Amino acid sequence: MKKLKNWFIRFETIKSGAAGLINIADYIYNDKHKNHIKQGHEIVAFEADNSEKILQNILHIQQSKENETLIQRKGGRPASFGKSLLVSFPPEIKLSNEAYKAIKDKLVDRLIEFISDNNNLNYTPEQVAYFKRSFVLSSVHKQKNGNDHLNIIIPNVFLDLNKNKVLKRVDLGKKMYSHFLKTMTNSLLLNMGHNYLDYQIKCQRNNKNHKNKLSYTIEQLQGVFREMDFLKDISAKLEKRINVYMQRMQSAIEEKNEEKFETNFSLADKSYNKLKELVNEEHMEKLAKFEALKKNIGENKQSSFSENYPAPKRY
Repeated sequence: MKKLKNWFIRFETIKSGAAGLINIADYIYNDKHKNHIKQGHEIVAFEADNSEKILQNILHIQQSKENETLIQRKGGRPASFGKSLLVSFPPEIKLSNEAYKAIKDKLVDRLIEFISDNNNLNYTPEQVAYFKRSFVLSSVHKQKNGNDHLNIIIPNVFLDLNKNKVLKRVDLGKKMYSHFLKTMTNSLLLNMGHNYLDYQIKCQRNNKNHKNKLSYTIEQLQGVFREMDFLKDISAKLEKRINVYMQRMQSAIEEKNEEKFETNFSLADKSYNKLKELVNEEHMEKLAKFEALKKNIGENKQSSFSENYPAPKRY
């Protein structure tokens, strides 16, 4: 398999029920595992003081929901016991334990919020913090000569904390969740000074699924824009328009339709400039990140619409 210097994300289903969940939880914390000894892993367990209790919590809600299904005689194959998220960084990125924890915390917070918003759970910030504290396991594996990587376990059964803690299974296999994680990770790293576009591919893959730089730049724009929650309060109408235009720009890349791309880029730019005029000075620093990414569009546009350049991968 050809390796990339840039970071990658895997969001995989935890199979084999409770046994599978226990095995993965042990793996992400076990510095005595043969793979970890061989590859020289230094493991930092972020929930070390409470990991057994959290694992019991996850097992409890997953098995309880499974029992509900059995009692209702719905049949079908046994459900998975959540998802295992791996975020791997290029060897050039070596961060402190505190920095890795900050990335993990923000990523998990935003993921829980995203799940809540898309499944009518309506979590408050306090409820997001409670769920993360009680039902998420995580660690970072640091390698001196390899790729540092975050490991995160998250259940696919959530408590409806506003309806007597009713259990609700969430289909985390939907593409929108993996797409969200990728764009959010890139956005968080961008805020720390690490831009995806600075990390070149070691071996160019000549296949149609390779994501081009222009498509990735727009994903980063979308991620940064999503983080600027204050824009909705300033002008929800303009904020919504810009999101729509950026989505159309992505589809234009896939369709190799340069005219459509230019039209929507121009419309997005006009709406953004109108929005910028309404922003207070205290938020201008956040807009600067958006401006920096916007400049990359012109630099990468030409290669994206050439006949020989591969189309971007769709999640």
